[in-house]
Amino acid sequence: MHKFFFGLWFAISVTTAVAQTSSIQSTLDKLEEIVPLEYSETVNQIIAQKIETDKYNTIQTLKTFFQREEELIAVFDEYNLPKELRFSCISLSNCQQSSKEDPTKAGWFQVSYQTAKKNGLFISNYVDERLDIIQSARVFCEEISKIYTIHNDWRKALTIYACGDALWQKARILSKDSLDDFNLINLKLEHPYFKTYPNFVAAVYIAELYKYVKNELPAIDSTTDVPIDHYVTFKRISEQLTIDIDRLKKLNPIYKNEIIPTMNRLHFLKIPISKDSLFYERRDSFYTEQNADTVKQTNVINQSRSTNDLVTIIYTVRSGDVLSRIADLYDCSISEIRNWNHIRGDIIQINQRIVIKKPLSKKSYYQSINRMSQAQKNNVIQKD
Repeated sequence: MHKFFFGLWFAISVTTAVAQTSSIQSTLDKLEEIVPLEYSETVNQIIAQKIETDKYNTIQTLKTFFQREEELIAVFDEYNLPKELRFSCISLSNCQQSSKEDPTKAGWFQVSYQTAKKNGLFISNYVDERLDIIQSARVFCEEISKIYTIHNDWRKALTIYACGDALWQKARILSKDSLDDFNLINLKLEHPYFKTYPNFVAAVYIAELYKYVKNELPAIDSTTDVPIDHYVTFKRISEQLTIDIDRLKKLNPIYKNEIIPTMNRLHFLKIPISKDSLFYERRDSFYTEQNADTVKQTNVINQSRSTNDLVTIIYTVRSGDVLSRIADLYDCSISEIRNWNHIRGDIIQINQRIVIKKPLSKKSYYQSINRMSQAQKNNVIQKD
């Protein structure tokens, strides 16, 4: 660990010494990213602050980011977006879950409550799916794609994602600009939003430099997602699987009170892959009388509202999906999927929206499938 910090500290110190204007600009030019990386004095000031004044926090942010980078690259590949946009979580939140600037936003990609609900994320007193890094990244990808489609400018897309269209339009009016010039409009944005794009450029620059020493990162234990379909506490899981509670909390930030509730939906828990077999061996022992009472009380309300009326659920086809796999996930037949969607044969396309019919009482559970990762879906199928 000391070797890691010394190596990174040394690298950043050297960077500080050579990071003159021409050096920064030359490095940005060489990156050849799809998203433009424009040098400015503001970018220079941010870089200087990060690697001179705020060294320790910068080290922690980069260390945290690169532990999850490969997963983020996979998400941005899935959405066919420029991979460098993954660095937005550094510029937006420093890879922190909460926002100092706006308490209504949460997660690495600073997703607002309204945006989360619009994209189908689950938020309650016990669960906040914005705190799942991959869920947060998916929402970011959905939203930034829509904004870019309108403006055809990644600088604007990043900035509008952070500040919202209303503030951007206000700044545009104040700028009295008739040419829709990004820099002129950006100057009229309120604090801190006028630094959104410069922060992104600085984040890309610093992260790219960090790659020279990131191989010194300590190895990260592999994890797996296991399904939880009833009320259980972190304390109970910790006892049964001999996993430290603090580690469970770090791996599963979406569960706010160290409780996985029951709400007619399937939840997932991230655990070390070495505990996977033990989890399935002892899973039934998680369910105690105390848990059962809580489940019973929680389900009284749900059962009073349940109905057999069918509702429409939408599933978006991902890479690797076939009709038989989707049928397994939704506990229906291939013929039913074909009838609901007027499909002939077995051909489906990536991003195609598939209609599924399910009872209202099971709507929440089946809606959650569309937001699952491939690994989570595999767990559902194996469980069946």
